[in-house]
Amino acid sequence: MKTHLLVYSDLNIGGIQTQLVKIAEGLFELGDEVKVLLCTRSANPQLLSRLQKVADVSYWPELIYGQNQSSYSDRKYLLSLFQRWDNAKLSEYLSRVDTVHAFSVLAGIHMTLLYSRIKMNFKPAFTIGVYHANEVNVLSKDSVFQKGLLRLISKYNYDNFILTSIRAKENLESTCHLNVCKSQLLALGVKIPPAMKSKSKCKTFQILSIGRLAAFKTYNINLLTVIRNLLNRGYKVAYTIIGNGQLMSDIKQKIEELDLQAHVNLMDEVDFSEIDSYIDNCDCFVGSGTVLLQAAGRSCPSIIGIEGRTDHKTYGFLHNTSSVSIHEDNLPYELIDYERMIIKLIECSDYEYNIIREKEFNRANEFSHKEFMLKFQKLVSTASEVKTFSTIERLSLFATLAYSIFIKLILGGSIRKHY
Repeated sequence: MKTHLLVYSDLNIGGIQTQLVKIAEGLFELGDEVKVLLCTRSANPQLLSRLQKVADVSYWPELIYGQNQSSYSDRKYLLSLFQRWDNAKLSEYLSRVDTVHAFSVLAGIHMTLLYSRIKMNFKPAFTIGVYHANEVNVLSKDSVFQKGLLRLISKYNYDNFILTSIRAKENLESTCHLNVCKSQLLALGVKIPPAMKSKSKCKTFQILSIGRLAAFKTYNINLLTVIRNLLNRGYKVAYTIIGNGQLMSDIKQKIEELDLQAHVNLMDEVDFSEIDSYIDNCDCFVGSGTVLLQAAGRSCPSIIGIEGRTDHKTYGFLHNTSSVSIHEDNLPYELIDYERMIIKLIECSDYEYNIIREKEFNRANEFSHKEFMLKFQKLVSTASEVKTFSTIERLSLFATLAYSIFIKLILGGSIRKHY
């Protein structure tokens, strides 16, 4: 039996957070011990309840300060990486850890800084999961600190990364100058229920999107224009968006501009346990990431939302794709109008509709959670040990952080990674 440490910023509703919980559950089911280290106590109660059943959950501020802090800003968290810690307490916490998996580059750098400052005889196998390709890509709006983080990536070996898309692999090679040709792509896993029974479409065609309203999820706004076009052409459609985030104010403004108040339902959040019910009651899902796979796994026709596109194009249904990469821009798939895809669903017979549902279910089964967990367990257990940074590298990173905080205070902006 191995002990795995999973590290991330929070446990709010989101694709990565949900994946963290599912991975913890999967490792527990495989007979391993799981520890989770979070930056903050900010969490969805249901996700946290699920996680605590299979893992020992700790929080970074309490681990180093001994304080219960429900609110813990990014700036304070980042600065804490360069402050004095109780090394004996941290060493005790990490002494019985066999593997460390970070769910973001920042969390990975954080753990590397930690191991660089603590003297330990044993260093665990170490991996960073790249769950969004642009996390390892330098964007024009990125702060100097974020660019500094990416420069340190060249310190790692190819097997220190778990990659979930072709684009992430390309970015590591081109932007971070890391040779990852030997790295395996790992398709994200979702638990697939038994095949759903045949169903008929609703009289008013129901479209659903679920997920954090991040700026790169432009399909949430693009689809509003599509809804207006469909209504103008006489189709009865309704659109429900479940989520919150940066795009919420823009979405509300767009709804008013297009006079869609009676046709679009905005929901900040629902109980995690109710998500399957919302999927089962809709006629079509539009989105990306693990929730798209979850919807397809429930035999729901799932139209891919291409992240970052400003037009109304999609790759079509999940079953129109053939690789682990499904929602990034410029993938080698035919581009199709959302409007065309939705009209196809509205106008098809119930028999044709259920054939599409079956194809979605079969494609989703290629993203089996069980297969994912077996591969994940092997990759995290056989990876190279955690690296360390030199004093000069740590000071250089601190300088970029201090400069980025100064620029933020003077000119505004954000230290966070842009996508």
